[in-house]
Amino acid sequence: MTHINPAKLSNAIKLLMVIGLIAPVTLVAQAKNPTQKQEKVEMELREQNKKIVASMLQHLEEMNIPAWQSLWSDDASQEMPFAPEGFPKKLEGMTVLYNQYKSLPENFRSMKFSIEHLETLADPEWVVAEYKGLIELKNGGHYDNSYISLAHIKNGKIVLLREYFNPIVLQNAFGQNLQKNFNVRGSGK
Repeated sequence: MTHINPAKLSNAIKLLMVIGLIAPVTLVAQAKNPTQKQEKVEMELREQNKKIVASMLQHLEEMNIPAWQSLWSDDASQEMPFAPEGFPKKLEGMTVLYNQYKSLPENFRSMKFSIEHLETLADPEWVVAEYKGLIELKNGGHYDNSYISLAHIKNGKIVLLREYFNPIVLQNAFGQNLQKNFNVRGSGK
């Protein structure tokens, strides 16, 4: 059994593992003697899935919602366990996800995401990403937050994104305009 090097994980990811929000990361070999072809296929899948997560953030930076949308499966969901009151904890289906994100170009002047860690887990369909968002609002304010996301990718499409962020930062940035800026009324659970 091969374990991921704990030094490669950030303190934030380690904390989520300790409190049980992310399962412990253990890489297990598929077989005692995987063939070079199996190793190559798995490595390519890992790289492809990491690129999908990086592309998702890049499309948000570009505010290219159709390109962002193309990375998700039609029945995808986004979970936000720490979402504040008045903001959905779960969005299910492409229509709901689109409604959540379509107003970004109307409300945000710019978005920049810097990825600090991007790793696949034991199952190469799972990617964990730690990143910071620097977002300038059109009203002159800023929404700068830190994120940890766990993405499940099947057949080249995101089927689940579980996103952890600081809800206080979100509320402070948007205040009373939170629902208006994100189209959250009736858009999720």
